[in-house]
Amino acid sequence: MRIAQIIYTGFGGLGSVAFSLVDADRRRHDWLIGFIGDQSIDRSYPARCDAAGVAWKEFRSVAGRPYGAWARLARWLDEVRPDAVILHSINSILPCRWYAWQRSVPLIAVEHSSNLVKSRSEKLASRLCMALADRVVLLTPEYERELAEFHGLLYRSRKVRIIANGIDVAAYAPATNRTTVPDEVRLGMAGRFSFSKRQDLLVHMLGVLRAAHPDASWRLSLAGDGQELQRVKAV
Repeated sequence: MRIAQIIYTGFGGLGSVAFSLVDADRRRHDWLIGFIGDQSIDRSYPARCDAAGVAWKEFRSVAGRPYGAWARLARWLDEVRPDAVILHSINSILPCRWYAWQRSVPLIAVEHSSNLVKSRSEKLASRLCMALADRVVLLTPEYERELAEFHGLLYRSRKVRIIANGIDVAAYAPATNRTTVPDEVRLGMAGRFSFSKRQDLLVHMLGVLRAAHPDASWRLSLAGDGQELQRVKAV
Protein backbone atom coordinates (compact mmCIF):
# COMPACT_ATOMS: atom_id res chain seq x y z
CA MET A 1 0.00 0.00 0.00
CA ARG A 2 1.31 3.45 -0.96
CA ILE A 3 0.62 6.26 1.53
CA ALA A 4 1.29 9.97 0.95
CA GLN A 5 1.67 12.43 3.80
CA ILE A 6 1.36 16.17 3.22
CA ILE A 7 3.19 18.43 5.67
CA TYR A 8 4.57 21.95 5.98
CA THR A 9 7.98 22.65 4.44
CA GLY A 10 9.46 24.37 7.49
CA PHE A 11 10.87 22.86 10.65
CA GLY A 12 8.23 21.95 13.21
CA GLY A 13 6.16 19.33 14.92
CA LEU A 14 4.40 18.10 11.78
CA GLY A 15 7.68 16.64 10.53
CA SER A 16 8.27 14.65 13.70
CA VAL A 17 4.74 13.22 13.55
CA ALA A 18 5.04 12.28 9.87
CA PHE A 19 8.42 10.59 10.29
CA SER A 20 7.29 8.79 13.44
CA LEU A 21 4.56 7.10 11.36
CA VAL A 22 7.15 6.03 8.82
CA ASP A 23 9.51 4.71 11.49
CA ALA A 24 6.76 2.83 13.33
CA ASP A 25 5.55 1.17 10.12
CA ARG A 26 8.83 -0.78 9.73
CA ARG A 27 8.64 -0.52 5.94
CA ARG A 28 5.43 -2.50 5.52
CA HIS A 29 4.08 0.29 3.29
CA ASP A 30 5.47 2.50 0.57
CA TRP A 31 5.63 6.04 1.99
CA LEU A 32 5.69 9.37 0.17
CA ILE A 33 5.88 12.88 1.60
CA GLY A 34 4.81 16.12 -0.06
CA PHE A 35 6.19 19.29 1.56
CA ILE A 36 4.09 22.37 0.91
CA GLY A 37 4.52 25.90 2.28
CA ASP A 38 5.97 29.39 1.87
CA GLN A 39 9.36 28.49 3.38
CA SER A 40 12.24 26.54 1.90
CA ILE A 41 12.16 22.90 2.89
CA ASP A 42 13.95 22.30 6.18
CA ARG A 43 17.41 20.97 5.34
CA SER A 44 17.02 17.92 7.60
CA TYR A 45 13.94 16.62 5.78
CA PRO A 46 15.53 15.40 2.52
CA ALA A 47 18.21 13.54 4.45
CA ARG A 48 15.62 11.88 6.67
CA CYS A 49 13.54 10.89 3.65
CA ASP A 50 16.54 9.43 1.88
CA ALA A 51 17.60 7.49 4.99
CA ALA A 52 14.10 6.03 5.37
CA GLY A 53 13.68 5.31 1.65
CA VAL A 54 10.81 7.80 1.35
CA ALA A 55 10.16 9.57 -1.97
CA TRP A 56 9.43 13.27 -1.52
CA LYS A 57 8.59 16.46 -3.39
CA GLU A 58 8.62 20.15 -2.41
CA PHE A 59 5.88 22.62 -3.39
CA ARG A 60 6.75 26.23 -2.59
CA SER A 61 4.00 28.80 -2.32
CA VAL A 62 3.93 32.53 -1.66
CA ALA A 63 3.17 33.78 1.85
CA GLY A 64 -0.56 34.37 2.20
CA ARG A 65 -1.33 32.53 -1.05
CA PRO A 66 -1.03 28.77 -0.40
CA TYR A 67 -3.31 28.05 -3.36
CA GLY A 68 -0.40 28.91 -5.69
CA ALA A 69 1.07 25.46 -5.09
CA TRP A 70 -2.16 23.45 -5.09
CA ALA A 71 -2.16 22.59 -8.79
CA ARG A 72 1.41 21.24 -8.59
CA LEU A 73 0.52 19.21 -5.50
CA ALA A 74 -2.53 17.73 -7.23
CA ARG A 75 -0.48 16.82 -10.31
CA TRP A 76 2.15 15.13 -8.15
CA LEU A 77 -0.46 13.08 -6.33
CA ASP A 78 -1.91 12.01 -9.65
CA GLU A 79 1.56 10.97 -10.83
CA VAL A 80 2.56 8.95 -7.76
CA ARG A 81 -0.99 7.65 -7.14
CA PRO A 82 -1.02 6.88 -3.40
CA ASP A 83 -3.67 4.52 -2.03
CA ALA A 84 -4.32 6.88 0.90
CA VAL A 85 -3.50 10.48 1.81
CA ILE A 86 -2.71 11.71 5.32
CA LEU A 87 -3.01 15.48 5.44
CA HIS A 88 -1.13 17.20 8.27
CA SER A 89 -1.05 20.67 6.68
CA ILE A 90 -4.82 21.13 6.50
CA ASN A 91 -4.72 24.32 4.40
CA SER A 92 -4.11 21.98 1.45
CA ILE A 93 -7.40 20.11 1.90
CA LEU A 94 -8.84 21.06 -1.52
CA PRO A 95 -6.19 19.58 -3.87
CA CYS A 96 -5.97 16.48 -1.68
CA ARG A 97 -9.74 16.07 -1.70
CA TRP A 98 -9.76 16.46 -5.49
CA TYR A 99 -7.23 13.64 -5.86
CA ALA A 100 -9.04 11.42 -3.35
CA TRP A 101 -12.33 11.83 -5.22
CA GLN A 102 -10.71 11.15 -8.59
CA ARG A 103 -9.01 7.95 -7.39
CA SER A 104 -11.55 6.85 -4.76
CA VAL A 105 -8.95 6.69 -1.99
CA PRO A 106 -9.32 7.66 1.70
CA LEU A 107 -8.28 11.10 2.88
CA ILE A 108 -7.33 11.50 6.54
CA ALA A 109 -6.91 15.01 7.95
CA VAL A 110 -4.93 15.47 11.17
CA GLU A 111 -5.66 18.60 13.24
CA HIS A 112 -2.50 19.85 14.94
CA SER A 113 -2.91 23.60 15.54
CA SER A 114 -4.27 24.89 18.84
CA ASN A 115 -7.91 25.93 18.48
CA LEU A 116 -7.22 29.04 20.55
CA VAL A 117 -4.75 30.56 18.10
CA LYS A 118 -6.01 29.37 14.71
CA SER A 119 -5.94 31.99 11.99
CA ARG A 120 -9.01 32.65 9.84
CA SER A 121 -7.57 30.51 7.05
CA GLU A 122 -6.92 27.65 9.49
CA LYS A 123 -10.48 27.90 10.81
CA LEU A 124 -11.81 27.73 7.26
CA ALA A 125 -9.56 24.75 6.52
CA SER A 126 -10.83 23.05 9.68
CA ARG A 127 -14.42 23.46 8.50
CA LEU A 128 -13.51 22.08 5.08
CA CYS A 129 -11.75 19.10 6.64
CA MET A 130 -14.80 18.27 8.73
CA ALA A 131 -16.94 18.40 5.60
CA LEU A 132 -14.61 16.82 3.05
CA ALA A 133 -12.17 14.44 4.77
CA ASP A 134 -13.08 10.80 5.31
CA ARG A 135 -11.57 10.87 8.80
CA VAL A 136 -10.42 13.69 11.07
CA VAL A 137 -7.76 12.70 13.60
CA LEU A 138 -7.42 14.67 16.83
CA LEU A 139 -4.81 14.35 19.57
CA THR A 140 -6.80 14.84 22.79
CA PRO A 141 -10.39 14.64 24.11
CA GLU A 142 -10.10 18.31 25.10
CA TYR A 143 -9.38 19.21 21.48
CA GLU A 144 -12.44 17.25 20.40
CA ARG A 145 -14.67 19.22 22.79
CA GLU A 146 -13.26 22.50 21.49
CA LEU A 147 -13.73 21.44 17.88
CA ALA A 148 -17.28 20.25 18.48
CA GLU A 149 -18.13 23.64 19.99
CA PHE A 150 -16.49 25.48 17.08
CA HIS A 151 -18.27 23.49 14.37
CA GLY A 152 -21.62 23.29 16.10
CA LEU A 153 -24.22 21.60 13.90
CA LEU A 154 -21.55 20.97 11.24
CA TYR A 155 -19.55 18.70 13.57
CA ARG A 156 -19.47 15.07 12.38
CA SER A 157 -18.54 12.85 15.33
CA ARG A 158 -18.63 9.71 13.18
CA LYS A 159 -15.63 11.00 11.25
CA VAL A 160 -13.53 11.86 14.27
CA ARG A 161 -10.88 9.63 15.81
CA ILE A 162 -8.63 10.49 18.77
CA ILE A 163 -5.05 9.23 18.69
CA ALA A 164 -3.14 10.47 21.73
CA ASN A 165 0.12 12.20 20.90
CA GLY A 166 2.32 13.96 23.41
CA ILE A 167 4.69 13.71 26.33
CA ASP A 168 4.13 11.35 29.25
CA VAL A 169 3.77 13.98 31.96
CA ALA A 170 4.13 11.33 34.66
CA ALA A 171 7.57 10.41 33.37
CA TYR A 172 8.72 14.01 32.85
CA ALA A 173 7.08 15.72 35.83
CA PRO A 174 9.35 18.00 37.91
CA ALA A 175 10.79 16.54 41.08
CA THR A 176 8.30 17.04 43.92
CA ASN A 177 10.95 17.16 46.63
CA ARG A 178 12.84 20.13 45.17
CA THR A 179 12.73 23.20 47.42
CA THR A 180 15.33 25.39 45.72
CA VAL A 181 16.14 26.44 42.17
CA PRO A 182 19.19 24.55 40.82
CA ASP A 183 22.34 26.48 39.96
CA GLU A 184 21.68 26.04 36.24
CA VAL A 185 18.30 25.64 34.56
CA ARG A 186 18.12 24.81 30.87
CA LEU A 187 14.93 25.38 28.91
CA GLY A 188 14.33 24.64 25.23
CA MET A 189 11.81 24.56 22.44
CA ALA A 190 12.00 23.23 18.88
CA GLY A 191 9.35 24.40 16.43
CA ARG A 192 8.43 26.70 13.59
CA PHE A 193 8.68 30.39 14.45
CA SER A 194 5.06 31.44 13.92
CA PHE A 195 2.60 33.53 15.89
CA SER A 196 0.80 30.44 17.15
CA LYS A 197 4.01 29.08 18.72
CA ARG A 198 4.67 32.33 20.64
CA GLN A 199 8.39 31.87 21.27
CA ASP A 200 8.44 35.56 22.21
CA LEU A 201 6.55 34.69 25.39
CA LEU A 202 9.33 32.30 26.36
CA VAL A 203 11.87 35.09 25.96
CA HIS A 204 9.80 37.37 28.20
CA MET A 205 9.36 34.49 30.66
CA LEU A 206 13.13 34.13 30.89
CA GLY A 207 13.39 37.75 32.00
CA VAL A 208 10.78 37.15 34.71
CA LEU A 209 12.62 34.06 35.96
CA ARG A 210 15.96 35.85 36.05
CA ALA A 211 14.44 38.69 38.04
CA ALA A 212 12.75 36.29 40.49
CA HIS A 213 15.82 34.03 40.93
CA PRO A 214 18.93 36.10 40.12
CA ASP A 215 21.26 33.60 41.78
CA ALA A 216 20.43 30.85 39.27
CA SER A 217 21.80 30.53 35.75
CA TRP A 218 18.98 30.45 33.19
CA ARG A 219 19.50 29.29 29.60
CA LEU A 220 16.83 29.22 26.88
CA SER A 221 17.54 27.50 23.55
CA LEU A 222 15.17 27.89 20.57
CA ALA A 223 15.48 25.84 17.38
CA GLY A 224 13.58 26.43 14.16
CA ASP A 225 12.87 28.89 11.37
CA GLY A 226 9.89 30.87 10.16
CA GLN A 227 8.33 34.25 9.55
CA GLU A 228 8.49 35.27 13.24
CA LEU A 229 12.20 34.45 13.70
CA GLN A 230 13.55 37.97 13.24
CA ARG A 231 10.88 39.47 15.48
CA VAL A 232 11.68 37.02 18.26
CA LYS A 233 15.39 37.78 17.89
CA ALA A 234 14.61 41.45 18.42
CA VAL A 235 12.63 40.87 21.64
